[in-house]
Amino acid sequence: MCILSFYCYYRHIPWPRIILRRGRRRGVLLCFAWVSERELAMGIKCLYKCVAYCREAMAQSDFGRKMEVVIRARKWETVVMSLGAKIPYIVTPSKPGIAPLEPGDQLTRDEFERRFDATPGLKKAELIEGVVYMHPAVRAKAHGGPHADIVACLVYYRSMTPGVEVYDNSSIRLDLDNEPQPDAAMLIAPEFGGQVKISDDDYIEGAPELVVEVSSSSVSIDLNAKLRVYRRNGVREYLVWRVLDRVLDQFVLREGRFDAIPASADGILRSTLFPGMWLDTAALIRGDIAAVFGLLQQGTQSPEHAAFADDLRSRGSNFPK
Repeated sequence: MCILSFYCYYRHIPWPRIILRRGRRRGVLLCFAWVSERELAMGIKCLYKCVAYCREAMAQSDFGRKMEVVIRARKWETVVMSLGAKIPYIVTPSKPGIAPLEPGDQLTRDEFERRFDATPGLKKAELIEGVVYMHPAVRAKAHGGPHADIVACLVYYRSMTPGVEVYDNSSIRLDLDNEPQPDAAMLIAPEFGGQVKISDDDYIEGAPELVVEVSSSSVSIDLNAKLRVYRRNGVREYLVWRVLDRVLDQFVLREGRFDAIPASADGILRSTLFPGMWLDTAALIRGDIAAVFGLLQQGTQSPEHAAFADDLRSRGSNFPK
């Protein structure tokens, strides 16, 4: 085992020891770092630079050139990511005269958008409480599959409900320090009396009625910093699918706080805001989409959904054109 012990300082926060060791396969270098949530938010920029330095230093050694990075929080909770051979977000070129967007940057929302637009190839980055978070490549079963399934459920509900819109990975301007990019959002269209508006430059402004996050490596952020941001800005219902834990959490905004709704005895998650939005959580978790759609069909044929749809139609017809 080769251990490199050094500290990096970013805004006066020390970065913990980085340990390098040979993997089971020949030529694979593993790098482990144990961090707290605060160090994660403020110091991740340093970790990328540390790993880049380690790779350069070890490139000519018998460790080889391939490196896998695993970032873990204390108590062995996986927090962020596992990266392949490339270290993203650190060498991405930006437009001349504009600094590239990097994780851990503390920016205003306007500066965040300016750097985001100037960084080609960047697909997902979020500003949470003034701190930039950037995400790794999406894994298939830990994120991509569940993401597709939950979005399909929302789109099915939208197809049966007038005045409802669904957005996939759209940036949302919540306030001056927060511009998240949730996995999915379902909202009532502005012309039907919804609480958001679409800006002239095509951003969602304001809090959608429903936000969904699919969480595997991002659980710590989604259930802490993001939850507080969504609550403070008036998201009325928040779903977090903890993929590795095989659990769907439901939070409903009541009197300025998010109340966690316990799972029902029959395992059905019922939206309190969108009547008829019934999710068979067990079927969803095991990937039985036919069963999930079967229950959604029942929900959208229920009397409460019919009343909700009639109310939306009346709101849309009375809304000034």
